[in-house]
Amino acid sequence: MLGLLLPQPARAEFTLIDRLGAWLFYTQRGVGASYAACQVVSCVDGTCGTGRGGRTQFSLYDARDGRGIFPEFIAPRRVPPGGLAKLNIAGREFVMKNTFPSPQFYLQVEDVSDAKAVLNRLVALERADRNAKFTVVDPFGTRFEFAARGVTGSLDRMVRRCTPRS
Repeated sequence: MLGLLLPQPARAEFTLIDRLGAWLFYTQRGVGASYAACQVVSCVDGTCGTGRGGRTQFSLYDARDGRGIFPEFIAPRRVPPGGLAKLNIAGREFVMKNTFPSPQFYLQVEDVSDAKAVLNRLVALERADRNAKFTVVDPFGTRFEFAARGVTGSLDRMVRRCTPRS
């Protein structure tokens, strides 16, 4: 009975809106808000939800907090705090890190300028070769390959649909 009287934690759910190329566009509904966040996702081998690509994803995430779009690698297993992955886009390497104080699946680029450089590099990669790939090597040494195809259009959608909350 006490559980019915106490407030329950808010739960946000991602909803698939559409897809473009290798990227899936999601919005996240939060309790009491229309859209809490937006995200585009590219999965290993272009397959989300099944097999090897089920959990392992590279995403561009906009929390709608005014900081902009941030790259995020979702590892196949939990990574210790401070664990690092290497993102390589057309020869340029970026570091992604578990910034949480506990083991997590999520690794992010920490710096806003690096986040913008990743986005610019992905767009340039797709423009140079529509079928180009980029890679992430996780903290355990496993290399994952993702497709750039569709990233430009997906970013345009995020800018149009995911404006910061006021």
